[in-house]
Amino acid sequence: MTNETSYREKGRALFLAALMVLSVVAMSAAFAGGAAATANLDDDNYDVGPTYTDATGEDGLDGKDVWIGQEVTIGAADDADGDKIDASGVEIHEGLESDDSDRVTTVRVRDGQATFDSSNLEEGEPYHLEVSDSNWDGVEFWVESEDFDADFSSNIVSDDGDVDLEISSDRDSQYVNITAEDLDAEELADLFGEGEEFHDDDDVLTLELSDDQSITADLDGDIEAGEYDFEFDVTDSNASDTATLEVTDEDADYYFVDVDDVNQGDFAEITIGVEQVDSAMVVLHEEDIDFASAVEVTDIEDDEVVLQYNTDQPSNDSAWSVHDDYDADVGDAYHYLDGDKLEQPLPVHNWDLNVGPGADMQQDALDDDGDKTIDIDEFNDFDRDRLVVNEHAGFGDTVSSVAPADETVDDLESVDEYATESNVVAEQDHFLLTLEDFGAEAAIESLDEDEFVVEIAQTEADIRGDSTSYFNSSLDTDEEGDDDEYALSVDLLNEDADEYDGDLIFAVAADDLNYEDAEHTVTLTVSEDNDYVGDEEYEAELDIDFEERDLDWDDIESLPANDDATATGTTNVAPGTELEAEADSPSDEGGFVDYTSAVVADDNTFAAEFDLEGEEIGSLFDLTAEDDSVSSDYAAEDAVLEDLVLTEGDEEPPEEGLEWDVDVDPAEPVEGDDVDVTVSAENVGEEMENASYEFYFAGDLLLDGDIELEGEESESWTDTVEDAEAGDYEWELKVDGDVESDGTLTVAEEDEPTDDDADADAGDADADADADADDDGEADDGEDDGTPGFGVAVAVVALLAAAMLALRRQN
Repeated sequence: MTNETSYREKGRALFLAALMVLSVVAMSAAFAGGAAATANLDDDNYDVGPTYTDATGEDGLDGKDVWIGQEVTIGAADDADGDKIDASGVEIHEGLESDDSDRVTTVRVRDGQATFDSSNLEEGEPYHLEVSDSNWDGVEFWVESEDFDADFSSNIVSDDGDVDLEISSDRDSQYVNITAEDLDAEELADLFGEGEEFHDDDDVLTLELSDDQSITADLDGDIEAGEYDFEFDVTDSNASDTATLEVTDEDADYYFVDVDDVNQGDFAEITIGVEQVDSAMVVLHEEDIDFASAVEVTDIEDDEVVLQYNTDQPSNDSAWSVHDDYDADVGDAYHYLDGDKLEQPLPVHNWDLNVGPGADMQQDALDDDGDKTIDIDEFNDFDRDRLVVNEHAGFGDTVSSVAPADETVDDLESVDEYATESNVVAEQDHFLLTLEDFGAEAAIESLDEDEFVVEIAQTEADIRGDSTSYFNSSLDTDEEGDDDEYALSVDLLNEDADEYDGDLIFAVAADDLNYEDAEHTVTLTVSEDNDYVGDEEYEAELDIDFEERDLDWDDIESLPANDDATATGTTNVAPGTELEAEADSPSDEGGFVDYTSAVVADDNTFAAEFDLEGEEIGSLFDLTAEDDSVSSDYAAEDAVLEDLVLTEGDEEPPEEGLEWDVDVDPAEPVEGDDVDVTVSAENVGEEMENASYEFYFAGDLLLDGDIELEGEESESWTDTVEDAEAGDYEWELKVDGDVESDGTLTVAEEDEPTDDDADADAGDADADADADADDDGEADDGEDDGTPGFGVAVAVVALLAAAMLALRRQN
């Protein structure tokens, strides 16, 4: 395949190769795309950059974009109209005219014009010209990278089919050189139905391409089956792209692999397979009600894809999507020609499914003008199946949960981390309601939260009797337009489908309740307006205790002088809340203080562990627990236990049982040593102990036996590994069938020769080398021989000659 697109580019590549061989200059070129309208394109200048004869104005350079790689000509020739350049040279400077920046380069003026190469300018940066006594002085331009894309509408096509080449560019139009391995320019021209050869290379086709252009490539059996890599190079800039097309001589196929039954409101999963193509079209329909939803799937990887269909919004343009585990793309849905769109979840029914070729081969069935529609009677299908939609299963229970006041609880992850199911809510803690098994995953991101109403009935008693107030999430303002004092703020925490597991979780802000002396009933209602509520509204009622924060120690009179002396207590604050605690003994007693923290457990208990070891036995001290996770206006009163007595701590239990040891001699054996392995056991207790042991060395049983040792008695057993070879040996000691200890014994190789020996050998070698030189009758002049038979200059000339000959033959 030929990559060079012009003699100018080939010459530049050859020059760079020579520079690399000479190792004189190390240079790098920035190859990024560039984009601008190419003026006056024709067969003579398809690879020439733009010419600006005017400095300013609509056709002038000032304020325009120059695309990296372009050679830009400025000025008007002596016999042409425009702004001539009378100076001998033009300076190009960094930045805008007002900037104090450096000169980049100077280009010579010939016949009123100058040409500069943008290849070495920086992308995204402004530049300006400095030309004395000229309209060109101060002209500013920006250097940009052209965003040029060339893609086939399908990466697979049959050898008698066709496929669209789709072009996207920042420029309105440009000439593009197209090459493909094993295809010459004539074959490329037959494929794309147009193009020119503007140079001697008969493997390159040149097309004038425009932004948002689509060209149909008609194979018509002229190209053999195989994979073809196409290269697209913009002729006057560095912009380029590649695209791969697989041509197949086998028939395409489309079929259903699996269709799962689905409940109303969930995502239906429909698996399709394709062969010899990477696009397809799927239609779900029911002609009795004139309903259809169809989608084109493109860029299918590995011949299979799982599509997801939103049964909550079946007529939505984005009802179809690709499962996260698969690679493919889907577009907007097509709908039934002249049919009605469903404004409800997909009804319970067995729905027809069809699969067939992509949109390019369904033109008789599709209408892309205005609303995208499909005529089922004209659809070309290869396989059929059915989607079974079952009735929504109904809702589960509603449960209440709490979370610590000082934690942020605003999504599913934080709920899972901090929330604990409870019907007791301490003031300031987070209060959550969970509607279990709501289902309808496809509906979660479009739920109307007004359909979910939380009400808290608060009953207070006084000498006049009971009175009940109702706090309600559907309230907003009162009759005067002020904030209603009985309005409840309720937020759905997992409204993102990625954070939904089938349960709806609501955070209820209940700050205005009476937490001191009132009773409460909480009700969650799902109104009949919800699509999945059934024949009548859903209502769940819970008795919840809203209480002031409370904290108490369990009643004790002493703690031992241990490093883990533990006092316990109870509280109504949310599990997970961290409490602070201290043990404080005044100076006239033990004179000590110890601080610790305790986390509230799921059963609303807490345990504070103090280090009291070494303190004076008999000292009196106080225990205090503090709730500092909320402000002092709401915090529980400190829990205090006074005048506790420090008692004797627990004594260390006496040692007992067998202690085992493995020893090797020598400790660091080398190859050839005899290695003694000794296993020993000691009874460190006072009672008789017995056990059985097995010692394995390198997988072989080396020692074993049954032992019985009186208190403080010991015994050992030894075996020898003779003439040990170098290597690593795994060993393992088992006692009563369990591994007591294991390890690795390394036997080192014999010592290498010493450094002195090596230096002596090196000296002998040097002496032999000197003797050989003397025998040859030549002296060492301290210089390298260089390239055998050639100097550097001769090598370079030979390289250049060979490269020029190769280029001549190629062209």
